[in-house]
Order: sequence, then structure tokens, then C-alpha cells
Amino acid sequence: MASLVFQFGPGHEVRMPFDSRVELAVHLSILIHGGVVAAAREIGVTRNVLFRWAQRGVTPHGGNLRGLAKAANVPASWLEADEGPETGSAQAREEADDGQAEDDNSSD
Repeated sequence: MASLVFQFGPGHEVRMPFDSRVELAVHLSILIHGGVVAAAREIGVTRNVLFRWAQRGVTPHGGNLRGLAKAANVPASWLEADEGPETGSAQAREEADDGQAEDDNSSD
């Protein structure tokens, strides 16, 4: 299990363990007051996934997503599902786009 470690002077540190990219996103979003959704997007978690967690009221590690979003001043509308099917991580989409572009270029 990895941890974020923050040092606040000699001998004062806070460790925030996380099991997944999602937990890391939530920790980071709270720390920087940026927003759960914005941080999750950075690591490729889709809004549809966040919406499903919000419907259940919890994140996979037991945090209350709506409560976290409210604390981070995230508008409730950001937790609404996007239209269409879930497409997976941003990195996977980029890799798929790159592959499609290569296919398009090779047919010239």
C-alpha cells in the first residue's frame, strides 16, 4: 500500500495511505481544495463512475462522495452522469485514439 506523506516541520508528518488511484484522487482533491471530480479526471476516472458511487453514497474506500464533493466546493452538477456509455480511463482513450489515427494514416 502506498502513502502520501506530508511533513509539517521536524517530527510532524501525516501519512495518507491509499489502495487505488481513486483514493489518491480523493486525498489530493481534499488537500488542494480542488474538487473530487477534477482530481479524478486527472487520473482517468470517468464521471459515470463517480456518478455510480454518488448514487450509492460512498466511494470504494468508504468515503461519502457527496460529502467530500461538498467539502471541496464541487458543484452537485459535476456528479451527474455524462451522456453515453462509460469509456474507461483517459489513458486508454488516448491510446485508442492514437491507434485509430495510425490506422487512418496508414490507409492513405
